[in-house]
Amino acid sequence: MHFAVAVQSAPPPTPRKAAGQSLGLALLLVSMGVVAVLCVWLLAVLRRGRRLRDQAGRGHRTRYTDAWAESGRRLEVPPTDDEGLREPDGGPR
Repeated sequence: MHFAVAVQSAPPPTPRKAAGQSLGLALLLVSMGVVAVLCVWLLAVLRRGRRLRDQAGRGHRTRYTDAWAESGRRLEVPPTDDEGLREPDGGPR
């Protein structure tokens, strides 16, 4: 509230002061942009270096298995004789 009153009651800035404020704001925005780009670049370089370092430590290759062979190995075959067709009490279904 007080800031709004102070802004309204302040005299308008001279053209030289307005240009100085605009230049200061432009320099601030440019410097913030440069810092942001440098931070993104640093993160990208560190991430790439970490990934390359992790790959250098791995000496083994990934073993790929055949999905159909694996499913056949895990398959449980239901019983085919009469034991699977009888009720628990021994009588036919």
